[in-house]
Amino acid sequence: MERPAGELLFQFTFIVTHMMLQPKKEAKNGFACDKMSSTDFASNAVKLQIAMLAYHFNNWFRRLCLPEKMKSARMETLRTKLVKIAGKLVYSGRYWTWKLCSSCVNQKEFIQTIHNVTRLPRFG
Repeated sequence: MERPAGELLFQFTFIVTHMMLQPKKEAKNGFACDKMSSTDFASNAVKLQIAMLAYHFNNWFRRLCLPEKMKSARMETLRTKLVKIAGKLVYSGRYWTWKLCSSCVNQKEFIQTIHNVTRLPRFG
């Protein structure tokens, strides 16, 4: 509520948003923004900038590459479902292929994500 000088009535201003506080929690838990390991201000500032760059890169990756049902997943969930997968990279017949374990629960999401990454436009 504010009243400009010389005005009799107040002007009401409302800010409406539907965003929750999830980005703060994601930055704290997923990217360790709550831990500053140095007593030097410049070192902590650089570490925080690198963490924010990783956070923004994660959001870019989430929007462009993930399947619809995984777009709202937190960073720890993405690590569990896409990074911590048992498998190996095999070179055979001039091609690199992923050999995932046969009991991989998230195999469909992993393959869809890889397919979406290969469909991204190339720069340079």
